[in-house]
Amino acid sequence: MHWAVPFYPYLYLSLFAVTGTERIAGAIRGMGLFTAAHIAILAVLLALPLSAFRHTGYYGDLVFLLKGPEVAAELRPFGREYTFSSTSYAQAARLSFYTGRHFLVFGAGSYHGRADDLWTDFRLLDGKDILVFSKDALDVRELAPFFDSVEPRTLAAYGARFHFLLGKGFRYEPYRDLVLRRILRDFYAIPHVLPKGRDFFRERYFDVSANPFPARH
Repeated sequence: MHWAVPFYPYLYLSLFAVTGTERIAGAIRGMGLFTAAHIAILAVLLALPLSAFRHTGYYGDLVFLLKGPEVAAELRPFGREYTFSSTSYAQAARLSFYTGRHFLVFGAGSYHGRADDLWTDFRLLDGKDILVFSKDALDVRELAPFFDSVEPRTLAAYGARFHFLLGKGFRYEPYRDLVLRRILRDFYAIPHVLPKGRDFFRERYFDVSANPFPARH
């Protein structure tokens, strides 16, 4: 919907050419009442304390949305030792904004997370320590093969519980074979009938040396 909103003013202006001002005035009154009803509902919801939603299934989402800086503040001390990451592109983007530190997308994610493929080179993280954050519970068994050791932890904020994992010694090769190869298959399988240029993702992880800084001759 938000992509269409900028065009609405031009639509209303064009109505003057095909209808009289009387009909336009009636439409404005109707839209005014419609808008006022939604604003009233929104105002009531915003006036309620956060605790009023504590027993709903989306309480954690509300805490992360409204108290994101406080959640991020709990993670900031780990930045001295760990590279930050999240399993969700949306969460990573918000936490990057709140902390001023880049949160990379760890795992396959969704098509939204592909922008991070341009920014993050996992070859450079081999052997590094990585913190993996998630609003939801993390599957430690699924993440364990990518580190020498893992330590799951929880973070409590305003009655909501968030999860993160401290991964020591990132293992690039199994991550490439199990995660990056799946990303290649699911998101970079460009049909052969379409024209295409260089495939940076395939070249970076599968068709060239794993050395991110190849020797120059």
